[in-house]
Amino acid sequence: EPINTMGNFSISNIMIKKAFDGNGDDTFSTFKSNRTIIANRLAQKAGLNSTDGFGEMSQQGLLPAFLAAYSGKDASKIALNTCRSTPIPNWKISYRGLMNLKWFKDNFSSFTLSNAYRASYGILGFNNNLQYDASNPYGNSNKNKANDFNSELLINGVNLIEDFSPLIQVDLKLINSLSFKAEINRDKSLNLNFNNNSLTEIRGKEYVIGVGYRFKDLQLRIKNGSSNTIYKGDLNLKADFSIRDNLTVIRAIDKENNQITGGQKLVAFKFLADYNLSKNLMASFFYDQNTPRFAISTTFPRKSNSTGLSIRYTLGN
Repeated sequence: EPINTMGNFSISNIMIKKAFDGNGDDTFSTFKSNRTIIANRLAQKAGLNSTDGFGEMSQQGLLPAFLAAYSGKDASKIALNTCRSTPIPNWKISYRGLMNLKWFKDNFSSFTLSNAYRASYGILGFNNNLQYDASNPYGNSNKNKANDFNSELLINGVNLIEDFSPLIQVDLKLINSLSFKAEINRDKSLNLNFNNNSLTEIRGKEYVIGVGYRFKDLQLRIKNGSSNTIYKGDLNLKADFSIRDNLTVIRAIDKENNQITGGQKLVAFKFLADYNLSKNLMASFFYDQNTPRFAISTTFPRKSNSTGLSIRYTLGN
């Protein structure tokens, strides 16, 4: 009796060659044209004179064509196997070397440039194909209803995820206790579904500007009945303003049909004030405001505000 094997797979990846591919239309066209190149390679590997059995919707052809297009690799050279064996390093870099220059030393207490990149390739569920004929993998006995060769593994879908958090960030503090932060973030999620032959793309970009100021040794007088209690500590103020755009598009592989199914532009404002009442006691006030504008007109506009005050006491030294 055949044994049914199931599992998932994920490995770090690099997609940086196609990180800035606009709205993705050209990359999707490359993906579809790559199928012919991959089909010819599969036929050559099998020792066949034609690509019959490796159709345009064949899983064996779609997967490497997809990886080649969205990783910026040559379809004539990319590996044809399903699972990759070598993880590719991602990174997070912070550079503070500008503080070695006199002008930066004279004007800033810290100045940091940052960049981080993370990407992964994942198989969203696979199991061995019980219809696969291992004794005759390229014969008619191993063809499915679409006249394609049955693959050894059946895959529900694969995804590619890419995240620049941040793409670039500048974080600085002036010698007068004023701080400033500016960053750009970008992310991309691509999900290829073999069950309905579609590609779901979620692309996002975000811009953040933040300012802060620390008032040192600020005195606060609180009246308690007939007596006054005087607190002395640092008041730390932070405000962040951000704009985030994300869009979800579903692309049909077997026909010309690209449909926007979701997305929004989110404008957010965050304010935080921390005051050290003592070494172990801190009071915090926060205010958050979010105003989304949705990409689909049938979604009602919303606006949310939240505010609050908290007191935190830390035990011990």
